[in-house]
Amino acid sequence: DSKKHPINKSRYCFVFNNHYFELDVYDFWKDKAILEIELRDEKDDYSIPPEIKVLADESDNPKFKNSYLASINYEDYKTVVL
Repeated sequence: DSKKHPINKSRYCFVFNNHYFELDVYDFWKDKAILEIELRDEKDDYSIPPEIKVLADESDNPKFKNSYLASINYEDYKTVVL
């Protein structure tokens, strides 16, 4: 999509308590990252490593999807309220 901008992120993958995690750290955020947990069933119990502070569960928020982030002007990232 030519209307979208490339986004740069570093992805860190790890296993904690038998669950697979992906932590995406974006260049434009100094205070946020996106953590994804792979579960077999949404009702599965899981725990998050104590070193990670969860600010909010944004699982259903489309503004945290890569497609949306790529639609924001790079200069505006720091001021965008998600």
